[in-house]
Amino acid sequence: MTYAYKVASETYHDLGGIGDRFDQANVGDQLFVTYDPRNPAVSTIADPNEDFWQLLVLALVFTLVTAALTALASRLAWNALGR
Repeated sequence: MTYAYKVASETYHDLGGIGDRFDQANVGDQLFVTYDPRNPAVSTIADPNEDFWQLLVLALVFTLVTAALTALASRLAWNALGR
């Protein structure tokens, strides 16, 4: 999806998706754009809070899986040494 937004007197264009709501968007619809105030060319039309929680859950799952695999490998190595 291509979108345009205006900051001060400058118009910016970008490409992006809005997750599950993509099918509900039509040409000409007004969308909420979040942009970096220091660099307005960096933007998203996805919900930044939704992205944050998805990334947080992904990071937690990755950490738990890594910890479990490390514990398993340590236990197998410990048993292989006969202790």
